[in-house]
Amino acid sequence: MLLMYRDSKLLHSVHLPGCEVGAAEGAAHKCRLTISRQRREVAVLQTESSEERDQWLRLLRAGCATETESTHLYEEAPLPSRPQNTLSNGIPVSDFLLKRVTTPNAYMDDPFGQGSNRRTTPEDGDHSSSQHLRDNLLNHQPGSREGAAFVESYHHSVNKNSAGRYNTLPSAIFLKSWSDFETKMPGDEKEARRNQSTQTEKKDFKEAMDSVPEKKTLPRLEEKIRQLEQAVYRAKERVKSGSELNLLSLSKTFKRTSCGQTLALFSSNSETAHSEGAIVNPMLRRAASAKSCLRRTPSVLGVEKGKVLQKTKEEEPVQLLESFIGHWKGITNYYIVTTDEDIPVKQTDIPWHLRQMVDILAYEEKQSDSGETGPCLEYFLQHKILETLCTLAKAGYPPGMKQQVLVIIIRLLGQIQQPLLPHVNVHRPVQKLICLCGVDPASKTKKEEVQFLTTVCMKLKQDPYLLNFFIEKNLPDSKRSLSCSSVKTEVEAQEGDSAEAAMPSLTSEAGPSYPDRSPVARKNPVLFNPDEKGAQLEKNLFHAVLTLTASQEGRFAFKACEGLLLLVTLPEEMAARYMVQNTALCRTLADRLSDLYKLIPEGIDPGQVESLGRVHWRSHGAASSGEDEESFPGKGAMVTFFSWLDYCNDLVGEAHTLTAAAAAREIRTRFFLNVLEPQLLQVSEIGILSATALLKGIVSHVTSSQLLDELVHFLLGDERQAEVPTESGCHPLRSHLIERCNHLSDEISLCSLRFFEQILQKSHEHIIYNLVLRNLSDRCYIAQNGGQEEGAADNEHLNETDFLCLVPDAVKTSHLVAGSSDDTYLLDAHRLFQECCSKVRAWNWPRSSNAAENCCSAATFYEGDFLKTLFDRMAQILHQPYELNLQMTSVISKLALFPHPHLHEYLLDPYVNLVTGCRSLFSVIVRVIGDLMQRIQRIPQFDAKLLLVRRQLMGLEPESMIDHATLLKGVIVLEEFCKELAAISFVKCSSELSGDRLGSQCL
Repeated sequence: MLLMYRDSKLLHSVHLPGCEVGAAEGAAHKCRLTISRQRREVAVLQTESSEERDQWLRLLRAGCATETESTHLYEEAPLPSRPQNTLSNGIPVSDFLLKRVTTPNAYMDDPFGQGSNRRTTPEDGDHSSSQHLRDNLLNHQPGSREGAAFVESYHHSVNKNSAGRYNTLPSAIFLKSWSDFETKMPGDEKEARRNQSTQTEKKDFKEAMDSVPEKKTLPRLEEKIRQLEQAVYRAKERVKSGSELNLLSLSKTFKRTSCGQTLALFSSNSETAHSEGAIVNPMLRRAASAKSCLRRTPSVLGVEKGKVLQKTKEEEPVQLLESFIGHWKGITNYYIVTTDEDIPVKQTDIPWHLRQMVDILAYEEKQSDSGETGPCLEYFLQHKILETLCTLAKAGYPPGMKQQVLVIIIRLLGQIQQPLLPHVNVHRPVQKLICLCGVDPASKTKKEEVQFLTTVCMKLKQDPYLLNFFIEKNLPDSKRSLSCSSVKTEVEAQEGDSAEAAMPSLTSEAGPSYPDRSPVARKNPVLFNPDEKGAQLEKNLFHAVLTLTASQEGRFAFKACEGLLLLVTLPEEMAARYMVQNTALCRTLADRLSDLYKLIPEGIDPGQVESLGRVHWRSHGAASSGEDEESFPGKGAMVTFFSWLDYCNDLVGEAHTLTAAAAAREIRTRFFLNVLEPQLLQVSEIGILSATALLKGIVSHVTSSQLLDELVHFLLGDERQAEVPTESGCHPLRSHLIERCNHLSDEISLCSLRFFEQILQKSHEHIIYNLVLRNLSDRCYIAQNGGQEEGAADNEHLNETDFLCLVPDAVKTSHLVAGSSDDTYLLDAHRLFQECCSKVRAWNWPRSSNAAENCCSAATFYEGDFLKTLFDRMAQILHQPYELNLQMTSVISKLALFPHPHLHEYLLDPYVNLVTGCRSLFSVIVRVIGDLMQRIQRIPQFDAKLLLVRRQLMGLEPESMIDHATLLKGVIVLEEFCKELAAISFVKCSSELSGDRLGSQCL
């Protein structure tokens, strides 16, 4: 080793073995030496004369030929006790004029960690001198005079400097003796004398080395190196035994494993690790690096079904059980040997060992034809390995262990086909690990937590009986009671009474209801006694999944929602009871729905709500919030609300009957009554518009029967008896919604009519009965005159022509414009009538009207608030905006499509004999036509203007200002509405004339 110092500081070091030393070419560099390795220049040295260059050349070449790493051929180390360039005898020696290292290498310059900051000790000097003395004694002849002088000079130098640092800087006498010795001694004689003095040299070398302190160190170092080789060999054997299972993972971890185990092996010896650390550790790193570089790359023969096969030597196979135990011991030994608790688990071999263990279990199961439990799986269960891993995951040692354990359990449950969860040593640690999920909203293991919980839910879906292992049972009644400090509100008390009456089986064994710890927890949670065992039940599978459904990351929330759907669809009644009584499932659904609704900005445009359409919760997770915010303010909050509503609708529709009923009631209480109703009853026009528009969206998203039932009864009430006009509405919300259809604000009226059109499309019998049929069921609108009724029945097939004849030819313009034929109305009426018939098939409506003698003889008939409002709007068709007329006629058309005989008779039969003061749709239109014929007499050029307005509405003419535009547009709407009613009447009569009574095909 060539070491170069300046001011007692090590500047550079050059490892001479393997290097080539030569003189530089050219007259300008005749005194320059170059040191190169593999034809790459390492250092350049400059001497004062050619003689010194030759002497240094021979000396450095001799150093290049030695294989001892610790041999220092040259040290330019100034001694503090004398001038810098003198030896102990005072003879000056020339220094290099130029020392340059062309490519410095931090590792090769200081391989033993002995930088400039390291303190120089006498032991270091003795070590260098002993190594230098041993190398030179082996290469000289002590029998010759020159050799004697050479040895004598070195003994003199050693004896004189034994108390201080030994200086290996060669003196001028040594260089001269070396030169004379090689010049005078012939080659043959020199070789002969060397052979004769071999025994003598070895004896002298042994005596000289007895006094060297390194003698005690070298055997231990050699022993360590032998242990290193054995450890590397064992590592190779272990890798070969498991390479068939997972070669891809081994290829990246074997280098780290070999080097890490080797260093740990040497550092474990407390007696020698401290004293030899500076020497041993660099050599170990170099040896491990060399072995890794020299190791042959495994040849890949082929890839089939995801497995890479490695070509290995033919040797005795290693048993899977021994390999499995070896991997488990490799994990446990880490905790025995390692003292640094801050090392991340990814920087250790633990993940690799865990993957190998799972692969061995899967391989063992695949090789077993009988399906019996193999020895590795028995060892896994008997030694409670999963219990230990869950304990380590809870402790978080080493950092990141929880993530690795979650991944391993996911793979274990997914790859092993045998049922593992019934084993107590499996489901118990799985329960403990479930309690760790969803605790920290900012956890870095949220992805693995969601995957783990979803995997468990899938296992429970496949085998529902496994749920018994994940719920608490056999709790005493005293422990199941709650210590409630909050008082229920009046609405909650009423809802609790109704729930108790509806589900007596559930309330007979009243279970605890636990507070929700999700981000949308209720404001007044139920308080618990911490000493009670029941308070601990919330940290279970249901709580963890519910918490993760509120994750800010859509993909995690989506997977958690899917897992919750798997749980609520379990067919076991016991599971449904547990979810209703012992979890916060229903309350969480409702509270989160309320909180998301409150995030929607007030005064949102109804047109924007209308343009949003149907939002599906499965596709909402893929949409980014940035895209939602770009369209209009509040869209992101609105999409999130409707997405959660759609999820609640699917959950109620797919869940067990008990769970669905409880969730629907909770949503009605906590969202419909507490949040939505106050918004609908407000007096602010802007608030009414936004609340009604959102209500229409809510109605469009609700499709499950139980949730729709709760929504309909919330909006319309439970009344089914006939309405009385003198009595105030017993259901305030229904009355407000109907009255707003005839509001002073056309926008509010339009928005309210759109809501009723949407709710009439729902498949719920109570909607049409509560709004219309309950006032027509007794046929009190018919006067007691059987002859006229019989005549009307004989002319039912002429109803469609009567509606067409209502509009005078003087105000008809459809035949003057192409594309205004009646065929479109017939096709639409037939399609819509078929859909309506399929919707009401299960409602058991009568096929014909009641007999005349069964009709009500009451003096006064009231059509109801809803029909009254529609007839009032119909009477104002010539004075209302065009959009409002279109919406009003659309709602009436929806009513006329229902195949109920009383409704058909009252709305579409022009020959029905009505009681005095009673209105029908036909009579209202007749009055409108009479008013129209009087008003058109005062409008000049009425025919031309009416045709121009029709062409503008159809897009055939550009928009322009026309007098009486509202009236003219109303006339056009009236004509088209009569055509639509005629088409509906024709479709219904055609169905009757084809052989069945009215609606018999669907009833």
